[in-house]
Amino acid sequence: MKLVESKKGIRLPILYYVNSREEAISLPIGLPYIIGSSSYAYNDIVRFLEFNILWKAAIATGLAFNWRKILKDKGYSGFTFNELAISANCDSELGYRHMKDVDLMDASYIVDIDKLKELELIPSFLDDISKAIEINLFNSYKFDETVFNKKLGLPLGDLVSNPQKKNLIIIDISGSIPTSISKTILALSRTMSEQFHADLLITGSKSTVYPYNEVDSLDVANIYKENGTDNDQLEFLKLIREPESYGTVICFGDNHHPGMQWNNSWNRKGVRSIDPEEGKEKCVWEVDKIISFHTTSNVSLAGYAAWFTCDDTTYIKDWVTYFNK
Repeated sequence: MKLVESKKGIRLPILYYVNSREEAISLPIGLPYIIGSSSYAYNDIVRFLEFNILWKAAIATGLAFNWRKILKDKGYSGFTFNELAISANCDSELGYRHMKDVDLMDASYIVDIDKLKELELIPSFLDDISKAIEINLFNSYKFDETVFNKKLGLPLGDLVSNPQKKNLIIIDISGSIPTSISKTILALSRTMSEQFHADLLITGSKSTVYPYNEVDSLDVANIYKENGTDNDQLEFLKLIREPESYGTVICFGDNHHPGMQWNNSWNRKGVRSIDPEEGKEKCVWEVDKIISFHTTSNVSLAGYAAWFTCDDTTYIKDWVTYFNK
């Protein structure tokens, strides 16, 4: 007899693995157990319980990732059973002990999103962003050898704050981007904006910049209503002609870009075809680094980053495979 435990640090329901019915009957009343057999090998039971808990935790995030694929890639597949025959001892009204079926998987057995990250079940592209921004944060301090230490009366130097640039998240919410992707990225942007000190630029039929300290209060449904789901040139052009400086620009999109001749209620008079070189000449934003998330290409720049002049660009590959279709 032994307690069923996860080596991955996942909190499992209390369950004992026993080798026979006789051993099971000897357990205290109410203690859940499962009788081992060729069908119920110990390691399979652990993996099945882990899967159920991780599945519930993943769904609870509300993120439209393809969790079945993600869990399958981590080895949670090929189960030979859909549920476990779990029992517990109880006393009958006649005074004899017998077994009854019990359900272990209540709502209290769930892991948070940090545990999902620790187990590498959150798509790796979020780590790619984190690493890029961490470099940005590190560079926000510099050593100044001229700083004078008053206590010792010597110029020993010290780390001094080098005002950190804001970052920017661009999300194309136009109709050519699958809704499951744009809505999930929008949901994630509320966390990313705060964590990465990033403004949010939404581009649909028009383009709007939301300051990073306001993103957490945004309503996703209203964002679609406010900005529409076509594409934009004129409002985007107004934005990038006003001076701004960003450390890292994280851009989600496809081949559609502001240089195309769009036609909608926000883009009529004055819309024309603008090539990338002219777009870069018009753009006065300073951008140190671009992280490009293109929905259909691993080598093309996401369209609404096309007008930024930047020598440091990272292309995130195959990231859409993580999403529900």
